[in-house]
Amino acid sequence: TSYITPTEGPPVRLRPGKWPFLTITGGSTLLYYLVMKYTLLPWLSAPYSQFWYLWICLHIFGFTGCYLFTMYVYWILWKTQPSTVPENWTPDREAIDPLSNDKKIRYCEKCEAWQPPRCYHCKICKRCVLMRDQHCPWMNGCIGFGNTKYYLLFLFSMINYLSLSMFITASWIGLSVIGSDFETCYWNVNFNCWIITIITIIEFL
Repeated sequence: TSYITPTEGPPVRLRPGKWPFLTITGGSTLLYYLVMKYTLLPWLSAPYSQFWYLWICLHIFGFTGCYLFTMYVYWILWKTQPSTVPENWTPDREAIDPLSNDKKIRYCEKCEAWQPPRCYHCKICKRCVLMRDQHCPWMNGCIGFGNTKYYLLFLFSMINYLSLSMFITASWIGLSVIGSDFETCYWNVNFNCWIITIITIIEFL
C-alpha cells in the first residue's frame, strides 16, 4: 500500500450516541415545522396574485427538498466512519513525510503502527485515523479519509437549509414592516410574529 494514496483500512466503530443524533435531526425537524406552520402554509391563503401562489408553492417544494436532503446526507455521514491505517501497513524504505519537521514517517506507540502523512491518533476513537481533520461528536466520530466528502456535503446542505429558512422568515417580517395587511403583526394577541422573529434571530446567530 502506498503511503501517498492509502487504501481504506477497517472502519472506526464507536458506540453510537443518541443525543447528538436526536439534537441535529430534532432541531432541523422542529425548524421545518415552525417555518411551514407560521409562514409558508399561511401564505397559501394570502389574497395575492396567482403568481404569488405559484411562488409560494415553489418555496414549499424547495424548502422541503432542502430539509429532506440535509437529513439524508446527515444519516449517511452518521453511518459512515473514517478509516484507520490498513493492517500491517509498512512505508517504503525511501518514504518520507513531507508534513513532518524531520521528514520521517511517524510511528504511533499507542497503536504500535506506522502513520502515513496526515494520519493522527484520536484519543477518543483510540485509533489512528487516516487524514484526520477533527473529532466531532455531532458526527459520531472523527472526520477523515472516508467521510470528508459527506461532511462537506452536509455542511453545504445545512447552510443552504438554514439560509432558505432565514430568507423565508425574514421576508415575512419585512412585509410586516413595510405595512402589508396580511403579514401585520399584532404583538399583544398573536404569537406568530414572536415565533417568526425568534426563529430569524436564532438563524442569524
